[in-house]
Amino acid sequence: MTEKTAGSEIQPEENLNHIESPQKSDEAKAETMDIKTRFDAAKYKFKTYLIIAVAILVTINIISATFMVVWMRYQTNLAAVKIADSLDELLVEDLKQQITDDFLKAYLRERYLPEDYFSLGLYVNSKAKKSVVEIHCGNEATGLAARSTGVILNDQGYVITNAHNVMYSTEKLGGSLDNPTTIIEYTVYPLVKTKVYGSIVLYEMDVISFNINLDLAILKFRDMPSGLGHVVFGHHDAVTPGEEIVLMGNALGLGITISKGTVLGTYDYNYKKMVQLDALAIKGNSGAPVFNVYAEVIGLMSFKITEEAQFSGIGYAVSVAEITAYIDKVNADENMDITYSVSELNS
Repeated sequence: MTEKTAGSEIQPEENLNHIESPQKSDEAKAETMDIKTRFDAAKYKFKTYLIIAVAILVTINIISATFMVVWMRYQTNLAAVKIADSLDELLVEDLKQQITDDFLKAYLRERYLPEDYFSLGLYVNSKAKKSVVEIHCGNEATGLAARSTGVILNDQGYVITNAHNVMYSTEKLGGSLDNPTTIIEYTVYPLVKTKVYGSIVLYEMDVISFNINLDLAILKFRDMPSGLGHVVFGHHDAVTPGEEIVLMGNALGLGITISKGTVLGTYDYNYKKMVQLDALAIKGNSGAPVFNVYAEVIGLMSFKITEEAQFSGIGYAVSVAEITAYIDKVNADENMDITYSVSELNS
């Protein structure tokens, strides 16, 4: 009985050793919760700091990129401004020089003679004699009876003159007995030839184009002679009443002669620009070039307005403005390339 009692007393003591007290278990749980809480707090702070760091880094990058863009744009604008300033300076200097040159040219042209001028007639003759030609027209029956003047336009052998120089007119009656009319027909001479300066040879010409209203015609050498000169045209706006001029023409069909005169005025006559002058206006001078003091052609002698004695010295020349416009129209209409020279001086 004693052993059983002892055995029964020992077993409960051993089992009590494996049972924790309730107070100790709560403390452990509290400690575990505290550790977990601190860990969560640390993790939250880490995430917060990481987000802040990333935000700061992104912000820095954006600011840096923005600064770079602004800086590059500033540098580009600065470079563009420098280039524009340099170009402006060049353009301004060039414009100043151009204005100065144009002003000086205009001033010299208005107030002084050409540098190599020595006498009006002699000067024009020395500059233009190789560009003025005698024109001989006719038919097989009459021969070369009609004589006049023309000027060479270019090295390709084109010549301009009056239309009436290379054509003859025929009157025909038309209409009815009660209302008769007169029709004027114009026919190009079958024979058209020219003689150039320093030659006795008559060169055959082709009539390329003509305009009765303008009284202008364009011819061309069939066979090109050597040593041709060509005229330089002036400007209609620069023609001034009172300025001296020179007329070079085949006066009376005896060869090229020179006469001096004065511009009396510029007019619109029959819807075309004309130059009125008092230089020699006689038979053979039709188509004769009118030169200014710079040896520039300002017109082609066309007609006298009357045969009366008091007006016998007054003639009309087709203005250079009409001449160049006519050549341009022929080029456009006929798909041609008839060149001509124009003075650079516009004043």
